[in-house]
Amino acid sequence: MPLSSSVRSRLLQRAATFAQVCSFIVLLFLPGCSGEAELPPDPHAFGRTIVSALKEADADAYEQLIYTKQDVEYMLDHRAAANRDDESYRKGWLDSYDRRREEIERSFDRIHREAERHGLSDWSNVTFKTVDFKTVREGDFTRYEMIVEVSTEDGREYVLTDATCWKTDRGLALQSPPTILTQKGRQGLGR
Repeated sequence: MPLSSSVRSRLLQRAATFAQVCSFIVLLFLPGCSGEAELPPDPHAFGRTIVSALKEADADAYEQLIYTKQDVEYMLDHRAAANRDDESYRKGWLDSYDRRREEIERSFDRIHREAERHGLSDWSNVTFKTVDFKTVREGDFTRYEMIVEVSTEDGREYVLTDATCWKTDRGLALQSPPTILTQKGRQGLGR
């Protein structure tokens, strides 16, 4: 028996409403719908995450920690008012984004090369030790200047210096390329 046009119309409306509700639920409960990964929420979690990426030689995980253009916009919108309204300041950050990001991406391989030069070639026994950090606030914006300490099973200690992160709405994003991993004590913490 064929459906009447009014019954068919009501069924189509209900199906459309159901599809809208399902779409809303998916958007609510799936993280990273914007295509951006969630980031570590604090300096210690960030330290553990970057050490894990380096230890596992996982360049993709390392790159997920690097700031995005959306993070630049977040920073620019939340910094002190003096910089927030300066269009040349905004333009400078946005225009230099690709160059800065590539520099941080290249630091992944550079850290491994420099670590090997300092006697750390086997990352399998590296463990995260701690993070020493300084908090810098500018208006509603926060950045962390970090030094990540790691150790090996044989007691050697190394530091990853100059890891500067921004606190964004998705967590901490790496904003500058960390400098070489050095044996602790050889150059100290540098601060």
